Amino acid sequence: MTTTERYIPFCISGGLLLAGCIFVVIQVSAQSFHQITLLRSVAFNCRGALEGFALADNRNNFLYTSFQEKANNAMLTRATDGKMTIAWNTASVPADYDIGKGALFLFLVDKDMQHRNIFYVDVNGKRKFSFGKNDLSQWSDTAQDGAVLSFYAVSYDSYGDARGYMTLYAPPSWLRRGQPLQIRIAGANENSNAWFMVFKTKDALAWLQSAAEYENYFRIHYTLLNNKLKFSLQAPPHYHHVLLNFYWNKQGQSVQDAVSDSSVIYNGSFGYMDGSAIERSMLKVYAGNKFLFVTHPFGKERDTTYTISNRSVLVDQRVTGVNDEDETISIRYSPFLGESLLSLPGRISAFYLMNSSHQDIAWMDSPAKCELMRDTLVITPLLKRLTDDPRYRFDMEDVLMIREYLHRHPDSKTLFQHFLSNGQLNVGGSFNMPYEDMYSGESLVREFYQGSLWMDKNFHYLPDTYWNVDVPGRTLQMPQILAKSGIKMMVLSRMEEGIFNWSAPDGSKVPVYSPGHYADLDFAFSDKNDISKGLSYVTGLVGRINGRVSLKVNEHTAIPLLWDMDMIPAGGSGVVPDEWKRITGEVDSMGNTSSIRLPPVSFATSSEIYQKLKNEESLFQDMQGERPDVWAYIHGPSHEWALHASRDGDILLPAAEKFATFNALLKGNFDQYPVNELHKAWEAKIYPDHGWGGKNGDITDNSFLQKFLYAKNKADNILNNSIEQIASQIAFRKNDDKPVVVFNSLSWKRDAPVGIVMRFSKDEAFILRITDAEDEIVPSQVEDKTFYDDHSLRSAKVYFIARQIPSLGFKTYYARILKQKEHIDDARAKFPGDSVFESDNYRIRLGNGGLKSVYDKQLHKELLDTHKFLGGEIFTMHSFGNGAGEFADIQKPDMEGFDKTSLHPCHWKIIADGPVFTSLQFRTHLKYADAQLTVILYKHLKRIDFNVDLLNWEGVLYREFRMAMPLSMSNPQVDYQVPFGILRAGQDELHRAAGERYQTDCRLVHPRGIGSWIGAYDKSANVTLSSDVAVADYIDPTSNPVSYTVLQPILLASRMSCNAQGNEYLQTGDHRFTFPFTSGEDDLSSQDKKGISNHVPLFVAVNPYRSDHPSLSESLSFLRTGSRDIIITAVKKAEEDDKVCVRFYNLSGKMQQVPLIFFRNIRNMTETNLIEKPLASSKNDSAGNETGLSAEKYGIETYTFSPGK
Repeated sequence: MTTTERYIPFCISGGLLLAGCIFVVIQVSAQSFHQITLLRSVAFNCRGALEGFALADNRNNFLYTSFQEKANNAMLTRATDGKMTIAWNTASVPADYDIGKGALFLFLVDKDMQHRNIFYVDVNGKRKFSFGKNDLSQWSDTAQDGAVLSFYAVSYDSYGDARGYMTLYAPPSWLRRGQPLQIRIAGANENSNAWFMVFKTKDALAWLQSAAEYENYFRIHYTLLNNKLKFSLQAPPHYHHVLLNFYWNKQGQSVQDAVSDSSVIYNGSFGYMDGSAIERSMLKVYAGNKFLFVTHPFGKERDTTYTISNRSVLVDQRVTGVNDEDETISIRYSPFLGESLLSLPGRISAFYLMNSSHQDIAWMDSPAKCELMRDTLVITPLLKRLTDDPRYRFDMEDVLMIREYLHRHPDSKTLFQHFLSNGQLNVGGSFNMPYEDMYSGESLVREFYQGSLWMDKNFHYLPDTYWNVDVPGRTLQMPQILAKSGIKMMVLSRMEEGIFNWSAPDGSKVPVYSPGHYADLDFAFSDKNDISKGLSYVTGLVGRINGRVSLKVNEHTAIPLLWDMDMIPAGGSGVVPDEWKRITGEVDSMGNTSSIRLPPVSFATSSEIYQKLKNEESLFQDMQGERPDVWAYIHGPSHEWALHASRDGDILLPAAEKFATFNALLKGNFDQYPVNELHKAWEAKIYPDHGWGGKNGDITDNSFLQKFLYAKNKADNILNNSIEQIASQIAFRKNDDKPVVVFNSLSWKRDAPVGIVMRFSKDEAFILRITDAEDEIVPSQVEDKTFYDDHSLRSAKVYFIARQIPSLGFKTYYARILKQKEHIDDARAKFPGDSVFESDNYRIRLGNGGLKSVYDKQLHKELLDTHKFLGGEIFTMHSFGNGAGEFADIQKPDMEGFDKTSLHPCHWKIIADGPVFTSLQFRTHLKYADAQLTVILYKHLKRIDFNVDLLNWEGVLYREFRMAMPLSMSNPQVDYQVPFGILRAGQDELHRAAGERYQTDCRLVHPRGIGSWIGAYDKSANVTLSSDVAVADYIDPTSNPVSYTVLQPILLASRMSCNAQGNEYLQTGDHRFTFPFTSGEDDLSSQDKKGISNHVPLFVAVNPYRSDHPSLSESLSFLRTGSRDIIITAVKKAEEDDKVCVRFYNLSGKMQQVPLIFFRNIRNMTETNLIEKPLASSKNDSAGNETGLSAEKYGIETYTFSPGK
């Protein structure tokens, strides 16, 4: 190892412990003498100084390692938009302080040394300094009034960034007795990720003074000739003129120093010693009567770590030199570490060290390049390491990593099988690591079809752990999804360090291990010159976990550790167990040693750790509720086109499966069921993970978009083919009317608008009518008409309201073509003469920029409060941020460049008006885009559509667009759909902050990732807004915010990647959105169904070909349930055979009896887990086409059965 190579042990062994002080031998460079000198110099200059930190606001908090032990709570600013600030108060100037000479303040800092960006320093509200344009390890800047800002880099981490101190000399004019200084630092507006952080520690000065007193660094060279010892000791310059006493067993001598360039030298020798005694000999070194260290020049204890009694230091001794004739002795001030090491024996049973390498699909580069890096940097070396070292263990986070590697190396399957079988390799059960709020419930379940089930089919291996360490968010039902997919344990991070149970609303719970941040252990060892920080992290873990679980750790407790970092090669932690063994004990002030028996550190997989913890699982602290995704901006708002396609896929793929299944059953077999096509579509649908953007992010983002589009288009093709074939089996009426078969993919009867495009030959059609199966006229509206020169229709779009469409079934209507001519009235030319429009259910009033009023005629209630925003009003704000990154809370927009449609002339016009709906529209220009709002008021359906078009969006960085729906409700409860359920904001989240750097109570985090809808209800009514977008807010984000609820779908946000080489998420071009609105007095179950119904369209087969032997009636439900609280999400061919799989969930908080009524007989009903593995004693021998099942409260249930005739 060279002096520039990173040294990453976990704990050190092979040394002695000295009383109160721990000695660790580490690989250091010549800078260590400089570091000791610098530390003493700063401490000397800060005599009489004041603490530079006392109190801060709660903005831009960050957790990171510093030069000072256990000081990791920081404030972070970046040179991005000039608005990311950190501010704090120093300690107050004492009442008796002599301010005549000014005052010096010291604070602990870390500084980015890779960038050259400006940071501004304000003191007491006035700009005083700027820094950042140089990479010097020390500098000072003097202001005009004599103030001085200085920086000292005491050490560097493995990334080359500096750790150290800043001092601020404040002249007398700045000081007031009893008052602090107010300091504010802000990065410049330079669109850079350059950073600077100040640690929120109130004892930096006191710690510095002690560190300067205790820390030391020595090098010693030995020569043994004829059993006589010669030595040469290098010491820091402050030992000049200090007489050292050396004792080699019973021989002793005093040596005066000689001056060298950066150190002082002590040369000495000892007389003859018997050969048998040399190996056991000790060399003790004293400065006067003060014990410094003890070493074993020729013994096996020579490479060692130990503490010194009654002195808060760690001593690390390490052998160097070509022939092991040299040693380095590093003495670190570590008061916490010495105490915690000595308290470990008998306190716990063992540390179990997991190894992993965090992998986004991309982000560090394009997907293809990251796949190559995973191969060459991670997996190929890993397989060799596993082969060479049977002790070694490794966790692959997800199944995609293996699938990629096998594609590149098909011959490696046997090797994987071996390591999976012998337990050296563990694989997380999900396909990848997604944003859980980004996907529907079915998409989340398919993570384990493509993950765990794929592993079972290919390796006969069922994963039992779930890894998702990077994403700071957990959806409400994820513990139930995991538990019912065979997952026994979660490994998460970016939340409070500890071991606990995470529960779902149904009572399912999964043990969780969180290390805090997945890279904390790596960060702790990132300073190659100071391993004590890593040791402090490990030993302190026991106490930290002990305080966060109901279980009090004991001699039987196993403590997990995680060694992880982005794309980290396998084996980085290999030194951990070996180095841990080097800790030998304690040394007293006379150099006498006493041994210490520490709990061992062993490699383990997460699966093995679960086995160690499961007996104590019932004692862990329980957590329940959603953790709202702090990175929600990165998927929906920052990648709107992609997430729009994804949400379409969430609708279309389950629908395609359902009707492909019904079509196969009508044919009597699954021979033509599109197994492979659906498999590929689902794989593409869930392929995008959390690694959007990054280096070459345009390639990654387009790759993710294309995956979504592939899934959407494939599902659309399968669905259309299936409903066409089903429709062909219907016994239609025998006349010239064209059948219009309307299909419902949801599990309840629905009323919803239908629009169909029809094309005609010349002179074929002049008038269109829609009739039902009883030949009754159904109100319809013909729009978008084109004509031949004889005024006959060339094409038209016909709208009508389809009523009572059966659950998971169809109903037939007919299009009647008439040849008589009618008057053509082009509504698009009309402008409203009145601002009020009415339907059976609503009265709306137009305003400039949106709706001034929406009045519910059934509830006799005004639904909107439009004092600040109008209904459907579009507004834009400045939206600085990354979407994902190392921030502590969602980065909120601000009012810079604020604009809204009501600030501009908005001229409404009637686009369409007829028996089905009235369509009203305006278009105006906002900053950087044209905003168009189209309001569709349905005449006989309780629904209003708000269609938003952002046109000619210029793609300006850091802008955001939202639509507002301000509600006139009394203290409403906001709610929204989540996978397999409903979340009530403020009730169903974790009732606490997530921890680590994330200190905002989860109930207060906003905006939120949402499913099909967001809404609100009070005692008198509810409002439901179905949504095209994935993220919405409900709290006014503007200045002088209103107290009432404002529902706000976030249309898009042009943020940028947090990767220093990342891309901008500009999304230049046109964007279109639909937000259906409804209201009522419904309970949550009915509200949910309305929200989903308005989001999921009905599907239509127009004039399908007709079978010669039709067998189906004009209306049919293939599958329905008699319970109003049950929602069926999947009907598909079973994975293993030709059975049918059905999945449903219970919306209510009570157990439900679930009668399922099928259009065929049901046989051999079997309960399974979510990935279709049968549960023990679960068969239900049904007869006929109806079976009675049950669902636990909020339960997600899966069954398979054999279809009869």
